[in-house]
Amino acid sequence: MSGETVESLQEFFTSKKAQKVQFTIGRCMLTFTFLDDAWRVFKEWSSQVDYMAGQLGFLGAVAPFVLFILITTQVCGSVSLLLNKFANFGAWGLLAVVGTQVLLYTALFDIHFFLRNAAVIGGLFVLVTSDDPYKAKRMLSGLMDTSKINTKMDIISLVGRCLISCILLSILFKERDYIPYWLLVPAMGVAGALALALLVGYQARIAAIAQAALLALMDLYAHSFFKLNSNHWERDLHQYYFFQLLTVTGAMLLIASRGAGRFSIDHNKKFG
Repeated sequence: MSGETVESLQEFFTSKKAQKVQFTIGRCMLTFTFLDDAWRVFKEWSSQVDYMAGQLGFLGAVAPFVLFILITTQVCGSVSLLLNKFANFGAWGLLAVVGTQVLLYTALFDIHFFLRNAAVIGGLFVLVTSDDPYKAKRMLSGLMDTSKINTKMDIISLVGRCLISCILLSILFKERDYIPYWLLVPAMGVAGALALALLVGYQARIAAIAQAALLALMDLYAHSFFKLNSNHWERDLHQYYFFQLLTVTGAMLLIASRGAGRFSIDHNKKFG
C-alpha cells in the first residue's frame, strides 16, 4: 500500500464525522454479546441454574441469585451504552460480568474461548478510555490521585488494544482446517501484520478498520448460526460466537475512531 493511499485512507477515516459514526456504532456493537447472553440465560433458566450450581459447588444454593445479578448487570450495562448514559459505569459493570464468566465457566482452560473473552474485555477497556475523558476522570477521581489518572487511563487503553489485537489471527488459526491452504497462508500473513500494527500502534486506525471488516467477514463465514436448523446441536454455540465477534468488531471501530492512544508509534510521530 503506497504512502499516498494510506494518507488518503487516514484522512477519510479520521474526519470528525467518520469518527463520530465509528464510535457510535462501535459502542452499540459492544452490547451485542451481553444482550444475547442475557436472553439465552433467561430462556434456559432451569438448565443454566443447574450448571451454575455445579460450578459453585457447596455454594450452589445461590446459583439463581448469581445468574439474576449477571443478567441484570448485562442488561443495565448494555442499555447505558446504547443510550450513552453513564456509559463508563455500564462498561465497568460489563467488565465485571466477563471476568465472572471467565472464572465460573472455566474459560481459562480453552485458549480460543479465553482469547475471545479477553478481546471483549479489551474492547470495554478501550471504551472506558475513549469515551468522554471528563466522564472517565470524574469516575476515577474518587479511586485514585487525579494527577495520575491520565497515565493510568493510557495504560488501560494500551492493555485493551493488546487484548484485542490478535483476535483475528486466533480465529484463523482455529478455523485453519476449514480454510483452503492457498487462502489461509496469505490470510494469516495479513492478520499477523494487522495484529502487529495494533500492538505497536502504527497506522492503528487503518489496521483497526481492516480488522473490523475482516472480522465481520470471518464471523459470517464461521458462525452463521441463522443458517442452521433451530434444533441443531451447534446452533447456540455458533450464535454465542457470532455475537461475541460482533462485539469485538465494535471494539475495533472504537480504536478506529479514537486512535491508538499515547503509548503508540502514531502518537510519537504526531507529537514527537
